[in-house]
Amino acid sequence: MYRDFFFTHQKTLEKNYAGITVDQFFDLFSSLPLKVFYAKKDEILDGTPIHHILGEKYFYKNTFLVNPGVLIPRSETEILVEKGLEEIKKNNYQDVLDIGCGSGCIGLSVLVDSRDSINLTLADISADALTVAKNNFEKLKYSFDPNHRVRFVESDLLENLSNEMFDIILTNPPYIKFSNDRSLVHEGTFRFEPHIALFLEDDHYNLWFKRFFAEIYSGLRPSGALLMEGHENHLKGLAQIAKDCGLRDVEILRDYTGRDRFISCKK
Repeated sequence: MYRDFFFTHQKTLEKNYAGITVDQFFDLFSSLPLKVFYAKKDEILDGTPIHHILGEKYFYKNTFLVNPGVLIPRSETEILVEKGLEEIKKNNYQDVLDIGCGSGCIGLSVLVDSRDSINLTLADISADALTVAKNNFEKLKYSFDPNHRVRFVESDLLENLSNEMFDIILTNPPYIKFSNDRSLVHEGTFRFEPHIALFLEDDHYNLWFKRFFAEIYSGLRPSGALLMEGHENHLKGLAQIAKDCGLRDVEILRDYTGRDRFISCKK
């Protein structure tokens, strides 16, 4: 039945879900009872993200709860987890901040793979996003070392963390220019995922990142590290802003496809 549905609506599905194949469609939806699947068919044909319909997305080594209040985790962001774990182990970092945490997938994935005691702060401007992160913590907490400590803070960047210091900050901030980059964003992403986590106004883009890097600098301990995801078209400019704010050893890292995707730097 799932395959029949795909072939009946193939053109619509391929338009809404870039690169989708019948086998992928079957693998994703065959876990749903047919009654539930057909109750969701109008949402599917309207282009609602598959993982919003399923309510979850696999990321790194676990399945995370997602809803329209958070970004759907992407596979390239797993590199942020991997690089973060390398820095934590190499430098014996303990105090970790995931700012703009969304579902919590970055910070919580770090905890799953960390044996040493970690103090993790998950922070987001959105109370709805923090609710999802808390639910994911409850879902995964028995996978963690019991010595890890986790807290949740509602904050615009580091505004409500201004008196605290961290060893490493991991972040996937909004980095898409709303007008300039709009044509590069998949329609489903634009329609269904939270704009506050995706976009910045073009005229305020550099100013926002000047504030961002200045607050990061103030929030890092000496020799602390920042790892952030960014847009391939803007990373060189952002790397220069990071340097202007006092951060050192600024490096642009690539994703699985060879595209510029991350900034790594130290205080």
